[in-house]
Amino acid sequence: MQTELKPERGHSSHILHGAMLLGLASVLSKIIGTFQKIPLQNIGGDGVFGIYNAVYPFYVLLSTAAAAGIPIAISRLVAEQELYGDKEEQRSLLIAALLLVEIIGAIGFMLMYTEAERIAGWIGNSHTIAAIRASSFAMLVIPLAAVLRGYEQGKGRMTSTAVSQVIEQLARVTVMIVLLLVMTRAHAQEDSIAAGAVFGSFAGGIFGIIVLTLMMRRERGTTEQAWTGVSLSKVARWTKRIAWTAVPICLGALVTPIVNVVDVFTVPRMLLHDGWTETEAIMEYGLYSRALPLTQLITLTAGSLVVGLVPTIASSWQRASYHEARTLIKGAMHTAWIIGSAATVGLVVLSRPINISLYTNDAGMTAFILLSCTVLMGTLQVVSAGLLQGIGALRAPVIHLLIASVVKVVLNLLLVPMLGIAGAGWSAIAALSVAAVLNIRVLGTQTELNKAEWMGHSFKLFGSLLGMGMAAWVSAQLVMGFAGGRLSAVIATTIGVLIGVAVFAVLSMRLRVLEPEEWLIVPRVGHRLEAMARRMLR
Repeated sequence: MQTELKPERGHSSHILHGAMLLGLASVLSKIIGTFQKIPLQNIGGDGVFGIYNAVYPFYVLLSTAAAAGIPIAISRLVAEQELYGDKEEQRSLLIAALLLVEIIGAIGFMLMYTEAERIAGWIGNSHTIAAIRASSFAMLVIPLAAVLRGYEQGKGRMTSTAVSQVIEQLARVTVMIVLLLVMTRAHAQEDSIAAGAVFGSFAGGIFGIIVLTLMMRRERGTTEQAWTGVSLSKVARWTKRIAWTAVPICLGALVTPIVNVVDVFTVPRMLLHDGWTETEAIMEYGLYSRALPLTQLITLTAGSLVVGLVPTIASSWQRASYHEARTLIKGAMHTAWIIGSAATVGLVVLSRPINISLYTNDAGMTAFILLSCTVLMGTLQVVSAGLLQGIGALRAPVIHLLIASVVKVVLNLLLVPMLGIAGAGWSAIAALSVAAVLNIRVLGTQTELNKAEWMGHSFKLFGSLLGMGMAAWVSAQLVMGFAGGRLSAVIATTIGVLIGVAVFAVLSMRLRVLEPEEWLIVPRVGHRLEAMARRMLR
């Protein structure tokens, strides 16, 4: 039996620090992508917002199916070849992945463009046809960007991934806002305006690929060197291996997109059955979707942290360095537990000022609060699925995806007719909770890692969350009490977030929710936070 290799002192913290840097860089990208929906709703209105949100989850589902498993699969396979130092195999792997995803992306493009009317019929709203066709173009570029990012992550180069993500989102939002302004001033129809907004994804993908290509070229040298040692037989062999590796990973990543697509195909249609018109139903779905950008921002950011860890965990597991792998897994789950809990409480207590800040009014508050409650389980589900993939347990997230999807469909059918969009919120909580609990159970069995090891100090965490929630809520209410309107809501949200974060950090230090050395993973200010935590414990 291979002897377990012990990591060097501080090795795990260094890896977590690097993953956190990638995660924080991804946060910026996700924030840009999240807040692009503010001008979308403010300029286009709830009708355009509803059409966009009815189409976008379907686009996310298809782009995830085409590309989600690729970055993790590529990063794992490249990391393996890095251990052997085989550059030729890495180049063959990259070319095989690019060919594979472009074929899949082209098929996805043709299906979405030619079958847009059929898909709109499934949604139950003809106003979505133009937006579906506009979104199909992104299928030609998003998978390519996913391959290049996965390759760079496997090589341990996180900077290019982070920079390209930010550039892609900036380009996407810029194009979207320009088209929104031009088309609204031209008094275009709502479905055309929504289509223009969706088309921004294609423009963003183009810019992302350009940046990635330039940065990779600088790293690897000339184009001739990149093709050295590549053969058709190698490409064919790697294509097969990538497909077998990526498919289960991809299916495991589809939980949240499928939950959202279930809503797209059930909620508007069921509202129509209750006597709503197409326009009214799509506007109501727009209200339901208000919290989604924020909840997805948090869960996707957590997923970005895991993407940075997967190659290292996979390498440690293959080398039988189980102690190192378990240390990384424990740290990732502990971080997800704390971030998910704090984000959930923060979104719930500040839900009203956030809603007004982003969308000018507090319509759809019940659904907003319910979707905010999905953050904790959504975060744990995304992180645990990525960790399972890192240790090679690829089937479990797929099975749990199917179970969660069934739960979502059944509960939507039962609850939406009774509760409207609030019923969809309750079913989302249940579906993500089922997927998260099942993932965590398998992860514990495979790694022999007890939940208590990463859920430690739960009572202390509860105390910190209670203090944070009360401080954030009271401060926001005081500001909102002085004056109404959007400006006061923005100020209330800002003050509530800042005070809440400060109170949570102080209480976490005093109650030792996080040990002093755990603060080191926070980039730039980690050492200061560690010193502050140690002073508080004296």
